[in-house]
Amino acid sequence: MGVKFSAACTLDIQEYPTGIPRQLCSDSGDWDRYFPCPASTAGRLPAGTRDISFSLVEGDFQAFKGIWRLQPDATPAATVLQYSLYVKPHAWLPVGLIQSRISSEVVNNLTAVRKHAEKVHQWRRQQQQHGAANGNCNGSSRVQHML
Repeated sequence: MGVKFSAACTLDIQEYPTGIPRQLCSDSGDWDRYFPCPASTAGRLPAGTRDISFSLVEGDFQAFKGIWRLQPDATPAATVLQYSLYVKPHAWLPVGLIQSRISSEVVNNLTAVRKHAEKVHQWRRQQQQHGAANGNCNGSSRVQHML
């Protein structure tokens, strides 16, 4: 007998264009007060690091928070994405039930984000090429983002 599980939550999203301040993160497990640190936080953040934090406003968990970290890769056309997450289910919700579901949903979400980012990148490149051909190469564009 399979069990179907779904959960909803409203999140507060905050962007940090130069990386989230270290004092807002913890790797000691005190995640009720702090955000879980992505693995690369063990020192100074590389130039170009950008973070997006999210935390539960209301929903089906006691706590749901984390960080999306984007860092430049050695390959100029690539970006490394790290994801750290803290989930605290209600006492009546078995952790094993949600752990595999969240893991698979993270993979699905990251795949969707990658596809969206690739489309945006391709569109911007086409706009820049088109602008350069017309003598206008400001590279600006308007893109609708999903989070």
